[in-house]
Amino acid sequence: MRGGAMSLPVSIEAEQMVLGAILLESKCWYVLDKLYETDFYAPHHREILKVMKEMNKDQEPIELYSVYEKVNKSLSIEVLTKLMGSISTTATIDHYIGILKDRAIKREILLRTKAIEKKLLDDGEKGEDLKTTLIKSLDDIETHQEDEGEDLKAIMLQTLDNLDELYQQRDDRRYYTGLTYYDMATAGLHREEVTTIAARPSVGKSALALQMGKKLARNGLKVLIISREMSKLQIGKRLIASETGINGNKLRRGGLNDNDWSSIGKGISVLTSTMDMIIDTTSDNITAIRSKVREKKADVLIIDYLQLLRGGKRYQSREQEVSEISRDIKALALEFKIPVIQLAQLNRNAELKRPTKADLRESGSIEQDSDNIVFLHLPTESELETMVKDPKSLITWETIKNIKDRGLRLVKIIIEKQRDGDVGEFEVVYNPRTLTFYDLRSY
Repeated sequence: MRGGAMSLPVSIEAEQMVLGAILLESKCWYVLDKLYETDFYAPHHREILKVMKEMNKDQEPIELYSVYEKVNKSLSIEVLTKLMGSISTTATIDHYIGILKDRAIKREILLRTKAIEKKLLDDGEKGEDLKTTLIKSLDDIETHQEDEGEDLKAIMLQTLDNLDELYQQRDDRRYYTGLTYYDMATAGLHREEVTTIAARPSVGKSALALQMGKKLARNGLKVLIISREMSKLQIGKRLIASETGINGNKLRRGGLNDNDWSSIGKGISVLTSTMDMIIDTTSDNITAIRSKVREKKADVLIIDYLQLLRGGKRYQSREQEVSEISRDIKALALEFKIPVIQLAQLNRNAELKRPTKADLRESGSIEQDSDNIVFLHLPTESELETMVKDPKSLITWETIKNIKDRGLRLVKIIIEKQRDGDVGEFEVVYNPRTLTFYDLRSY
């Protein structure tokens, strides 16, 4: 490792070996698609690579004199002949390319950390803000790692291993949500998948996500909840209401009796002893969320809700901003290999009708980036009539009346999209006082 004024990570020898191999053997020209000017440190090596890539694109032969004719005239032909003389075999070219890319990444890391060094001594800068800025800066580094591709046999062996792993874990229900029909239809949540739960306001999507989060945490998973909709105290009261059955309005307004306090004490004890859950109400962008997932080593991420997050730059429209956030959330799920539940608002025109994917607010990218899309829907009168007439339905007018008389709601859960499964729908009962959903059969 050699360096300049800042002792940057550099391997001039590796740069010479790679360029020399390209000049020496036409069979090495394929590596030009892997190489970038930033992989090289020496300015004249960057210039040579640039010319070689242009010639390769134009399908011109890359030879000593043809390259010399196109490079900067201040570069002598001896420089090129020295490159060719520096290599005895081209068989190790991929090894030296690996060295180049490793040094390039290290140089970029060093330069970006140096750029923030002065700010670390500035009392006007907040440490948390600098941490977020640095993490985003490091995450944005282009590594240019190429996918070499694999033959079908290798892919099939990997697929077989994955299927065997899933078979061995068939009784592992840690990712089941606790809603029977949902878990039957989807086999629970899945790592690397984004599940979007969408509804109009006050239908219960936050309550459903929190209920799923509780179940997943009790299954032994570490659940990270990012909430831009509610405060930590509001979430705390919701958890207590759903755990104890105490009316949520009573928790908000006061008037608790001795029995309530006793139930609250027991409920808090159960919640804190059976669940590993982190609640974050400050992270409002993907960089901060990614940092939190990495720091807490979360197994599941729940975001409440997507449209309240901010993008990392200025956008021409809010739709563009939401689209980028949506793509970043999918990338985050893949990067950390965790399931993500994100809540989303529906457009206003979805209020009095059955929702569709076109009703997802502010972005069509949500539909594209989501592996699964789930709608919560309050059935209209005409829909209720259709349900009652269906001989396969469990819904009767007596059931509907009983639900309404008890201050509960009949909610239809619609699986509108499932990447590796069927779509479908089923009904649940929602108690808005305790913020809890029940399977219709168990109600």
